[in-house]
Amino acid sequence: DSLAADAARVQRLLSRAESEGVSARQSEISDTELWNLLRDEQHIIIALVDARHLYAARISSTQPDDAAAYAGHFILLVGLDDLKHGYLVKDPASPDGHTISVPAAVLHKARSAPGTDNDLIIVSVFQAEPVAPLSTIPKAIRVGSVVDATV
Repeated sequence: DSLAADAARVQRLLSRAESEGVSARQSEISDTELWNLLRDEQHIIIALVDARHLYAARISSTQPDDAAAYAGHFILLVGLDDLKHGYLVKDPASPDGHTISVPAAVLHKARSAPGTDNDLIIVSVFQAEPVAPLSTIPKAIRVGSVVDATV
């Protein structure tokens, strides 16, 4: 039931985005295509990964069994590490905010794990002028330092 509600919500948001000039499509991106998208330095990519695979070397085998469940996590792919055949990653959960290098094979395993659906959001660094929204309803209302999203 909540899956159907989520699907309907996502479809509404995608339709709204397209009406405001945002291109959205569903397709499969191979590892080679992903690499080439970052090679041209014209895109950044938000990737849904299973953090257990991304940080497998840091996860202790002494953790409780419930820690073995899927751990969906979004990261930002910002470039390539040619020397290590890896990706340059910004992780919003990183306490120091540093860019890290993740081997290509590790990223592949983390982004193709069950639950991720290989989800990627590809953002062009060089974008056209924004299109004015069709409605006058604000997308977010700032109240002090808290943002209340109305979408």
